[in-house]
Amino acid sequence: MNERLQELNKLLNEAAAAYHGTGQEIMSDHEYDRLYEELVALERETGIILEDSPTKRVGAKPAGRLEKTTHEQPALSLDKTKDVAKLADWLGEQEGVLSWKMDGLTVVLTYEGGRLVKAATRGDGMIGEIITGNAKYFHGIPKMIPFSGKLILRGEAVISYQEFERINHSLPEGEEPYKNPRNLASGTVRLLQWIPDRKVDFHAFTLVLMEGGAVRMPDRFEDQMQLLADFGFGGVEYQPVTSQSIEDAVKAFEQRIPDLEFPTDGLVLTLNDTAYGRSLGTTGKYPRDSIAFKWRDDEFETILRDVEWSPSATGLINPVAVYDPVEVEGTTISRASVHNLSIMEGLRLGYGDTITVYKANKIIPQVAENLTGTGNIKIPEACPACGKPTEIRVSLKSGRETKTLYCTNPECPVKHLGMFSRFVCRDAMNIVGLSDETLKKLIDHGFLHRLADIYHLEEHSSEIAALDGFGELSVKNLLDAIEASRDVEPWRFLYAMNIPNVGRDASKKIIRYCGGTISGFVEKLRYGEDLTRADTIGEVISQSVYDWKQDHARQEDFADLIDRMRFKESADTGSEMLTGKTVVITGSLVTFKNREAFIQFVEQNGGKVSGSVSKKTDYLVNNDALSNSTKNRKAKELEIPILTEEEFRNLVLGN
Repeated sequence: MNERLQELNKLLNEAAAAYHGTGQEIMSDHEYDRLYEELVALERETGIILEDSPTKRVGAKPAGRLEKTTHEQPALSLDKTKDVAKLADWLGEQEGVLSWKMDGLTVVLTYEGGRLVKAATRGDGMIGEIITGNAKYFHGIPKMIPFSGKLILRGEAVISYQEFERINHSLPEGEEPYKNPRNLASGTVRLLQWIPDRKVDFHAFTLVLMEGGAVRMPDRFEDQMQLLADFGFGGVEYQPVTSQSIEDAVKAFEQRIPDLEFPTDGLVLTLNDTAYGRSLGTTGKYPRDSIAFKWRDDEFETILRDVEWSPSATGLINPVAVYDPVEVEGTTISRASVHNLSIMEGLRLGYGDTITVYKANKIIPQVAENLTGTGNIKIPEACPACGKPTEIRVSLKSGRETKTLYCTNPECPVKHLGMFSRFVCRDAMNIVGLSDETLKKLIDHGFLHRLADIYHLEEHSSEIAALDGFGELSVKNLLDAIEASRDVEPWRFLYAMNIPNVGRDASKKIIRYCGGTISGFVEKLRYGEDLTRADTIGEVISQSVYDWKQDHARQEDFADLIDRMRFKESADTGSEMLTGKTVVITGSLVTFKNREAFIQFVEQNGGKVSGSVSKKTDYLVNNDALSNSTKNRKAKELEIPILTEEEFRNLVLGN
């Protein structure tokens, strides 16, 4: 038993050090929770708690080269449960507030005299790393607040699912993609040199201290969150609950998980009476005023049939487990990424093995355990896309070796696929009809080698029409879409060039700095002008553009493409109708395609979108004006106009 205690301590401490110290993940949440619960049970059974037991530790010592700081008040982790009944028992007769438990990196902010003077990671709860320089780029952190004293709060820095996909898609060739948004957020927040194009959102979840100012710290959690929203901080969505209503509230939160823009790993229940909550003190590791609820990961047995090897645009080849279909959380799943060779070998996957699967955070299919472990899956020596040799690369992360498989062929068609996919996407050239599947066919048949070849496809129209899934009409529609794409805004064209580290926001800033035209951009490239002179364009982006300029083949393609475009004035300016206005949206969308489209519409017309209703909110957009939602109630209390999408659009456009 003592050997198992020591082994569990070692495994869990290594995982915690990796996650809290460097943002790397060397085991899944599911595996960590399972080992942690085993350790707790073993400690109870034996009465032995080792000195370095993770059950008595908040987090892990921060690592790296960032300057350290000691938190004025310990940033303790929360006790947790997967049992809704335990939440009701914990709450008792008190009123509570239920909110999302965001899945990113906890950040502590300190303001003095209305200015942000320090931002730090949570670290081990006592000592964190200073990230003040990076925090100024986070969305949801105001530079100034209307409070003259000292204010300390905590929140979560997160990256949305959409931003996660965009960043992974734009990584330079050969760079390993991030496994999940949490890892990406953690790594981004702790960058020694910030990448302005990355969008990190801050969501305040706890007001820690207010002293010395004219405003008194509210005694109710709801009021504290509203005060932070009034000050301009991004917040987490919350709902007041009692022990009688909490089960229904948890179900309501759970039903919304598939539509969330940000990752979450559960909920947090906090006592609404914060003075009473503080009087309860702590257990040494956990505060007694809050408790976390983690979704119970229901596991299902199935049979592993195969491991497919999925090449990516970066050259990384990921193993994907293929198993007999099984229904989990209301949907049928039959595939799950295994991420890398180290995880696959750890699971000892083999054909016909009995495995258990689940959905991490009720969204992402994962393999939990292998119950038979034959380990007879062979690692391919040739890339499944191009047939060229593969190589195993070993990297050292948090003291552990991680093995990954890569294609060595620089001309692998899948690598080209990523470049073409970025070029034709909606935010770039927006060529409808060129899906990844279609692009792959055109690449495989030799019609596409470089980006400019897209505008030569008409020369191969009869050959394309003869391919499976095509015909004369579909080819005509495709060629029409390609022709329409030539009318393009300069920033979209620049984004389409797939320059490493140059995403949508950076493309807009560069073009704005270059006078709003591609010719202005070309002129600055010709004379080697330093792009870091532009607002918020740092050395990383400037260097990426410089390196791209040195690529002769890319420059030939770029010049050819410029000659084929009809550049139009950017629609990025919009009107000034919403200048200085703050808009909140809630409920389902009808006229806008998605929330991103709504946010883009607001920003193009000079406004900004907030996640919570406050005194600073000018409009709440909700197609159900009679809804009794928290945001509707707050808007009515503050006499803020509640508009439908159509009413809001007409207001902005003057219809």
